[in-house]
Amino acid sequence: MATVKMKGIDVSYWQGKPQGSRYKKYKAGGWDFIIARIGYASGGVKAPDSTFDHNYKMCKKYGIKIGAYFYSNARNAKEGKAEADYVIKLLKKRSLDLPVWIDMEDNATSGKASKSQLAAACKAFCATIEKTGYKVGVYASTSWFTSKIGSLGSLRKWVA
Repeated sequence: MATVKMKGIDVSYWQGKPQGSRYKKYKAGGWDFIIARIGYASGGVKAPDSTFDHNYKMCKKYGIKIGAYFYSNARNAKEGKAEADYVIKLLKKRSLDLPVWIDMEDNATSGKASKSQLAAACKAFCATIEKTGYKVGVYASTSWFTSKIGSLGSLRKWVA
């Protein structure tokens, strides 16, 4: 698999809803993309990120490539698929320039699953999203990829 290097940021509720001038600065500063959090799971509850629509509109307006990520709590294939089904509803068939990523980093939930269970969760999430035509991948730290998540085969990886 080829390695692609681009300059970009990930954004969520925690960064608020920057004004359009901020997106102009991102573009002028050489940022190639934004990966916006579309939602998250917490304590078994799935919720949308309140800033995704704003970030999506601003990226489209200012010509910045956009992708999405979902902060996962999945511990097995069934939960990974359920999170993907939720993301599909949130996407509302919007066009994305970049993949939809499952964000695996929650030690309190996903982090307690076995490697094979986490790999299955990631694969189920990605397979479900991919069926709708979106590109997909797994976002995690090097530590998570090496010590917590099992083999992902040819799935795209975004290393934190």
